[in-house]
Amino acid sequence: MSLIKNRNNRGFTLIEIIAVLVLLGILAAVAVPRFIDLQSQSQAKAIDGAFSAGGSTLYMKYASDLLSGGATATSWTYSETGVVLGDFTGTLTGACGANASSVELTAGPYGTGESRSYTICSDS
Repeated sequence: MSLIKNRNNRGFTLIEIIAVLVLLGILAAVAVPRFIDLQSQSQAKAIDGAFSAGGSTLYMKYASDLLSGGATATSWTYSETGVVLGDFTGTLTGACGANASSVELTAGPYGTGESRSYTICSDS
Protein backbone atom coordinates (compact mmCIF):
# COMPACT_ATOMS: atom_id res chain seq x y z
CA MET A 1 0.00 0.00 0.00
CA SER A 2 1.46 3.27 -0.99
CA LEU A 3 0.80 6.59 0.63
CA ILE A 4 -0.51 9.23 -1.68
CA LYS A 5 0.23 12.76 -0.62
CA ASN A 6 -2.28 15.45 -1.46
CA ARG A 7 -0.26 18.46 -2.41
CA ASN A 8 -3.35 20.68 -2.73
CA ASN A 9 -3.97 21.03 1.03
CA ARG A 10 -4.72 24.68 1.40
CA GLY A 11 -6.45 26.50 4.25
CA PHE A 12 -8.25 29.80 4.18
CA THR A 13 -6.27 32.86 3.34
CA LEU A 14 -6.09 35.78 5.74
CA ILE A 15 -8.23 37.90 3.43
CA GLU A 16 -10.98 35.26 3.34
CA ILE A 17 -11.02 35.04 7.14
CA ILE A 18 -11.16 38.83 7.48
CA ALA A 19 -14.03 39.01 4.96
CA VAL A 20 -16.02 36.44 6.95
CA LEU A 21 -15.38 38.34 10.20
CA VAL A 22 -16.50 41.62 8.61
CA LEU A 23 -19.71 39.99 7.37
CA LEU A 24 -20.38 38.50 10.81
CA GLY A 25 -19.81 41.92 12.38
CA ILE A 26 -22.28 43.54 10.01
CA LEU A 27 -24.88 40.85 10.73
CA ALA A 28 -24.39 41.30 14.48
CA ALA A 29 -24.71 45.09 14.20
CA VAL A 30 -28.06 44.66 12.43
CA ALA A 31 -29.41 41.75 14.49
CA VAL A 32 -28.75 43.00 18.04
CA PRO A 33 -30.89 46.17 17.83
CA ARG A 34 -33.71 44.20 16.22
CA PHE A 35 -33.54 41.61 18.99
CA ILE A 36 -33.68 44.32 21.68
CA ASP A 37 -36.66 45.92 19.92
CA LEU A 38 -38.45 42.56 19.81
CA GLN A 39 -37.91 42.14 23.55
CA SER A 40 -39.48 45.51 24.37
CA GLN A 41 -42.40 44.81 22.03
CA SER A 42 -43.02 41.42 23.63
CA GLN A 43 -42.96 42.95 27.13
CA ALA A 44 -45.53 45.56 26.10
CA LYS A 45 -47.73 42.87 24.54
CA ALA A 46 -47.48 40.73 27.70
CA ILE A 47 -48.68 43.70 29.76
CA ASP A 48 -51.53 44.35 27.28
CA GLY A 49 -52.49 40.69 27.51
CA ALA A 50 -52.60 40.80 31.31
CA PHE A 51 -54.87 43.85 31.23
CA SER A 52 -57.12 42.19 28.65
CA ALA A 53 -57.37 39.08 30.83
CA GLY A 54 -58.26 41.23 33.84
CA GLY A 55 -60.87 43.18 31.89
CA SER A 56 -62.40 39.96 30.59
CA THR A 57 -62.51 38.57 34.13
CA LEU A 58 -64.37 41.69 35.29
CA TYR A 59 -66.88 41.43 32.44
CA MET A 60 -67.46 37.72 33.15
CA LYS A 61 -67.89 38.34 36.89
CA TYR A 62 -70.43 41.10 36.20
CA ALA A 63 -72.33 38.83 33.78
CA SER A 64 -72.29 35.98 36.28
CA ASP A 65 -73.53 38.23 39.11
CA LEU A 66 -76.19 39.69 36.81
CA LEU A 67 -77.47 36.22 35.89
CA SER A 68 -77.44 34.99 39.50
CA GLY A 69 -79.25 38.06 40.78
CA GLY A 70 -76.26 39.47 42.70
CA ALA A 71 -76.15 42.56 40.50
CA THR A 72 -78.47 44.77 38.52
CA ALA A 73 -77.84 46.62 35.29
CA THR A 74 -76.97 49.78 37.26
CA SER A 75 -75.72 48.50 40.62
CA TRP A 76 -72.70 46.21 41.07
CA THR A 77 -69.49 46.13 43.08
CA TYR A 78 -66.65 43.62 43.10
CA SER A 79 -63.11 43.50 44.44
CA GLU A 80 -60.48 40.78 44.44
CA THR A 81 -56.74 40.83 45.06
CA GLY A 82 -54.10 38.32 44.01
CA VAL A 83 -55.75 37.43 40.71
CA VAL A 84 -53.33 35.63 38.39
CA LEU A 85 -53.23 37.25 34.95
CA GLY A 86 -50.68 35.29 32.94
CA ASP A 87 -47.23 36.15 34.30
CA PHE A 88 -48.72 38.92 36.42
CA THR A 89 -50.75 39.24 39.60
CA GLY A 90 -53.38 41.92 39.84
CA THR A 91 -56.15 43.55 41.79
CA LEU A 92 -59.57 43.72 40.15
CA THR A 93 -62.07 46.34 41.23
CA GLY A 94 -65.51 46.45 39.67
CA ALA A 95 -68.32 48.96 40.00
CA CYS A 96 -70.96 50.53 37.82
CA GLY A 97 -70.24 53.90 36.27
CA ALA A 98 -67.96 55.38 33.64
CA ASN A 99 -64.44 53.97 34.12
CA ALA A 100 -65.36 52.80 37.64
CA SER A 101 -63.87 49.34 37.16
CA SER A 102 -60.12 48.87 37.04
CA VAL A 103 -57.35 46.33 36.72
CA GLU A 104 -54.09 47.06 38.55
CA LEU A 105 -51.00 44.92 38.04
CA THR A 106 -49.45 44.39 41.47
CA ALA A 107 -46.67 41.92 40.61
CA GLY A 108 -45.02 40.77 37.42
CA PRO A 109 -41.79 40.41 35.50
CA TYR A 110 -41.93 43.81 33.74
CA GLY A 111 -42.89 46.20 36.51
CA THR A 112 -45.94 46.83 38.64
CA GLY A 113 -48.29 49.59 39.63
CA GLU A 114 -49.86 50.12 36.23
CA SER A 115 -53.64 50.22 36.05
CA ARG A 116 -56.33 50.60 33.41
CA SER A 117 -59.96 51.56 33.80
CA TYR A 118 -62.99 49.89 32.26
CA THR A 119 -66.68 50.72 31.99
CA ILE A 120 -68.50 47.48 32.81
CA CYS A 121 -72.02 48.72 33.48
CA SER A 122 -73.54 52.18 33.49
CA ASP A 123 -75.40 54.06 36.21
CA SER A 124 -77.96 55.42 33.79
